[in-house]
Amino acid sequence: MSKRFNIGVQMKDKDDNYKNFYYHPVIHALVKGGIELMNDNRHFFGIITGNVGDGKSNIAAQIVALWEHLHKRRISFENVTWTSQKFVEKTDRDDNKTYAIWWDEAITGATGKKMALTAEGEMLKIALVTKRFKQHFYILIVDEIEEYSWKLIKMANFWIHVKTHYRERGYCDIYLKKKKIKQIYQAFKYYKWDWSRITIRPDLKARFNNYLPYLFDEKEYDKMKLQETQVAKKEVKVSNKKNLIIEAKKKGFKVKEIQKLYDVSDTYVYKVLNNQTNQLDNI
Repeated sequence: MSKRFNIGVQMKDKDDNYKNFYYHPVIHALVKGGIELMNDNRHFFGIITGNVGDGKSNIAAQIVALWEHLHKRRISFENVTWTSQKFVEKTDRDDNKTYAIWWDEAITGATGKKMALTAEGEMLKIALVTKRFKQHFYILIVDEIEEYSWKLIKMANFWIHVKTHYRERGYCDIYLKKKKIKQIYQAFKYYKWDWSRITIRPDLKARFNNYLPYLFDEKEYDKMKLQETQVAKKEVKVSNKKNLIIEAKKKGFKVKEIQKLYDVSDTYVYKVLNNQTNQLDNI
């Protein structure tokens, strides 16, 4: 990409040296717009999809790096996670207000099926809805948009789909209008369409550079990823709604929050909790 066309931002790289990172104006404006949303007391949440190797992690790292830079911080492993458990832990913390939290390869908890099966996945939905006051910027990554739950699709402020153009990586389509995102999601999810049948045009197009190796030590990055995902494989799946309600109570959520999360009456929630007094005594 031509440097003249892009916006140069001087940031520290992984070796603590200043380096010029060049951003496509669309990507730069997207991040700046997210900050404005936060200042207006609204949430900023995005999803990224694309084939393996097309650069999903790469563009996410660049977006997060710019977000942190504009908040006078630098990107670090504090900003990235690979599992639902660690993601929820980061949203629970009191010392990371305004931080970007980037969930790379959201393989446990973010997808439609697994989100309904894991207690941690249900906590994720609560985290996104109820913790707006922390002004976190969330990015979730999976390969295909239909892997996300409907709840996340409805909440998303943007969707970035990365792709390779004539064997050259670094291209992406950006969707900002919720109606477009929902329509494409439904076409893939429920009608089993593929991209050849989609006629909806993206709102914006952009380019991005291969900056991930400059932002993170790749060996350390892979090590962190392996450690977290190995733990994720040991997570216990919970399919019983009663058990999920008890787990939510253990996390400290109120009855009204639990009611909205599982789409049940507050009477049902109270009945579940009253029938589990022995388990709740240790909360």
